[in-house]
Amino acid sequence: DKMKPFSKLGAMVMTGALAMSATLAHADTIKIGVSYPTPTHAWAAGMNWHAEQAEKRLEALYPDVDMILVNSSDPSAQASA
Repeated sequence: DKMKPFSKLGAMVMTGALAMSATLAHADTIKIGVSYPTPTHAWAAGMNWHAEQAEKRLEALYPDVDMILVNSSDPSAQASA
């Protein structure tokens, strides 16, 4: 089932955005950061593309949310990002 990782990523991003929606009335902008691996093969490139599409949809749906996506080259860089 190739779409499960994309579904899980989308669910994680959506859950984070919905969790923050209650605080939107009290803050100017909510920032949500997501770090994911730099694409080195087609699967990772697809995951990154879907993350970027989810970012666009969520920012359009929640104008007070700023999604920040960061590519990281290795697990240590991903953890610190």
